[in-house]
Amino acid sequence: MISNRTPHLRPDAAFRRAGLPKKMPVFYQKCQSVYDWERDFFYTDEFVRELFEKGCEFSEAKEEDICETVRELIRNACDVCIREGDDRLTVEFKTFLHDPHLLVQVTDPGPGFDHQKEVRDRLVDSRGLTREKVIHLLNYPGMAQVGGTGIFCLLHLAQSYRFNEKGNQVTAYFNLHNPGATE
Repeated sequence: MISNRTPHLRPDAAFRRAGLPKKMPVFYQKCQSVYDWERDFFYTDEFVRELFEKGCEFSEAKEEDICETVRELIRNACDVCIREGDDRLTVEFKTFLHDPHLLVQVTDPGPGFDHQKEVRDRLVDSRGLTREKVIHLLNYPGMAQVGGTGIFCLLHLAQSYRFNEKGNQVTAYFNLHNPGATE
């Protein structure tokens, strides 16, 4: 699903410090209704397969970090649509690749949220957590109902992240050659 007709992402200064170009073409994207996302359990497999076909090499731990983060961000965006009362609303998932840099962007049509407050709260909640503990917590039954799991992923599994001002779009940054965000 490589697209040349889609807009480019313009990374801000923090992302440019990682050596990313000013414009990056969309590598992979998928936009579908909440109903379809919830039926499509293997969307991360398709995305990871595209990365491997492109010749990207990364560790199994990095693959797990990326997949867990993507799943949580999409799950959170779908929850927003459900709260809005319409599972036909669409959630957009885009990635931008400039090997070894991968940016994952998820956008929902909701009103957004106070991401600065939520990040501060999750930082306090997650002091002392290791990558392994975060992965374990994400797979713990009932954890999805706790809330804030997407932010836990951003804080502990991604190298960096940013929200748009409104709070309905998040971009996570992964360095594919780095073994793990907390390692």
